[in-house]
Amino acid sequence: MRARGMSDRRWRRMWCSRVRKGEDGSPSEPLFERGSQRQLAVLAELREQLLAAGFYCESARASEDTLRVYPVRRHELPLLNPRYVSRDGKPTLEIAVLSKGIPGLATRLLGFRATSQCRFEHVAAMQGEFRRHGRFVVEITMRGNSPQVPSHALQSIHQCLTAPRRSDKE
Repeated sequence: MRARGMSDRRWRRMWCSRVRKGEDGSPSEPLFERGSQRQLAVLAELREQLLAAGFYCESARASEDTLRVYPVRRHELPLLNPRYVSRDGKPTLEIAVLSKGIPGLATRLLGFRATSQCRFEHVAAMQGEFRRHGRFVVEITMRGNSPQVPSHALQSIHQCLTAPRRSDKE
């Protein structure tokens, strides 16, 4: 349980540094630690799931703890940055949504239908040259040391981001 007043960054560092035991009882790499081989493997698994859901994904980079994901084509905004985090002690997939001001995107995101496993949290802020619209929060389960992301949640997010805008229909 998180101590009162503990920052998200500190909590994440503590959660990521937990050591898991391998089948033989020896310590394995920390789960989701930035730059670790385990994190790169987990992001590679997530990349395959995102590709299957229809997204364009660049390969994981050792210098980043997220993927660069686009709804349809490379460099076609919005940019999505999925990463694994701990929320209330549970592993969770957060997918940040960034753009340079796409008309109607905020309305589509706010209209996203939340489910028990996936929701959108609105956050209006600037992040460098990008506008941060918020994040999709997907609850995941663990199978051994592998996170299991519900494929229907990824498909719902993809549909939300690729649905024709009203101005496109006219």
